[in-house]
Amino acid sequence: MSRVDYVVRDNANAVQYGALLDADAPEILVSNIKDVSLNISPASVKQYRRSGDDLIVVLTNGEEIVLNGYYEDNGGERHLFLSENGQLYMTTDTRGRGNTPKD
Repeated sequence: MSRVDYVVRDNANAVQYGALLDADAPEILVSNIKDVSLNISPASVKQYRRSGDDLIVVLTNGEEIVLNGYYEDNGGERHLFLSENGQLYMTTDTRGRGNTPKD
């Protein structure tokens, strides 16, 4: 897998930065997170798939990113963003129907 940088914000608004590197099953634990931003182009996402409480982001090159616990109740809303060249896109439907630019 190519390097994918990400940012998460928890329910207390603390921000953490990370990167997914060459891993067989890249995943980010997001059960206590309210916002997740993946530094990938919306065009590189083929589909979103649910597996239990996890959201799997399937990329056009066949690689997958697992957001572990995405569908668990976190006491509020959870948002997934994609970012490319300084532009932030809020995913509007994690079942795979689209991404909307967020200005």
